[in-house]
Amino acid sequence: MAEQLIRAASARDRNIWYAAAFVEATAFGFVIPMLPFRILGLGGTAVSVGAAAATYGVAVFLGNILLGRLSDRAPRSRIIQASLAVGAISYAGLAFVPSIEAIVLCRAASGLGAARTAVLRAQLTDDVPAEAHTSLLARLGAAAAAGALLGPLCVAGLAASLPPGTDILRILCVLAAVAQLLLTVAAGRVRRAPDPVDDPETHAIPPGIPADLRTVLAVAATAAYGFTTLTSTGPLLANLRLGWGPAPLGLLMAAAAVTFVGSQLRLAPLLVSRLGDGRAYVLAIGISAAGLISTGFATHAVAFCLSFLIACTGIAVGNILTTTFVSVRASVSQRGRLFGTLSAIGSVAGAGGAAAGGFLFGAGTSWSPNLVAGLLVAISGVAALRGGPARA
Repeated sequence: MAEQLIRAASARDRNIWYAAAFVEATAFGFVIPMLPFRILGLGGTAVSVGAAAATYGVAVFLGNILLGRLSDRAPRSRIIQASLAVGAISYAGLAFVPSIEAIVLCRAASGLGAARTAVLRAQLTDDVPAEAHTSLLARLGAAAAAGALLGPLCVAGLAASLPPGTDILRILCVLAAVAQLLLTVAAGRVRRAPDPVDDPETHAIPPGIPADLRTVLAVAATAAYGFTTLTSTGPLLANLRLGWGPAPLGLLMAAAAVTFVGSQLRLAPLLVSRLGDGRAYVLAIGISAAGLISTGFATHAVAFCLSFLIACTGIAVGNILTTTFVSVRASVSQRGRLFGTLSAIGSVAGAGGAAAGGFLFGAGTSWSPNLVAGLLVAISGVAALRGGPARA
């Protein structure tokens, strides 16, 4: 009976962590389709849009390094709780700030709050057999993807139903702030588990980063660069080439979220069972590169959407395979640091993708950001053929 109660409590706790990922992704989905229009409406340019996205990425980078290391020394649940509180404050501020500079500051605070992802991964996989890591991490990824689906759907629905001129971003940011505040309270009620103990059978990673993990981190970095380039310049490309507004852009991002859920929960396990870890990994990289490059040149709505979703498919599969590889290699006392490193490298690469996309787009070379990102992902695929999980 006592064991059943403990399991039930653990399940409730996991639901809170899934909800934390869901809410953050939902808030991110609120902002991505609408923030470029808010910045442009305040007199900003494509460079300003890129700067806001880059600031968010840099903040996530710094937050992941800090929170990942702290979570190996302090209760992970309390670190998650603090990050939720920061997120609530940042979205409340974003709802009412009147200038581009203030928007950038709020996005920096949002990035620090969003850095909880690495800690959530470590929290979920502590004291759990290695064979269960893929399932738990896939559920976390699915929760985030479901949030990313809901966010753009809300944008599309409100844009279609509310009168023109309604400040949709303000409404959604207030909702995001309230949701994160409620989760802050819920996280404070999570029972504190005893300090995790390393499994003696777990192969602890020695000081430094082995060659196979360096390859994984490089692939993750280029994938993050490509994904952020795709999501930051994609709305601008669709607006410029296809004349799309917030409603169709919201639907596209919602379709991308559905693609992420299906790719992580269904396609990734299928590819691994048919091809093995290594070939599935390389195939995911190839799909990502092809989708990114074709998105840069697509001028028809159908071709653009298909290319966008193909890129999302490859990146989603590669993401779940990467996190699982790191998780099963790390001991409990190293997991927060390694997940933080993985997320931080992805964040700074993503910030570079957003900044490069904004500057290249502003320079009039709208096709260049996605082409560069696709080539970088393709190069990382060649590296994966020589080391890392591609040799598994």
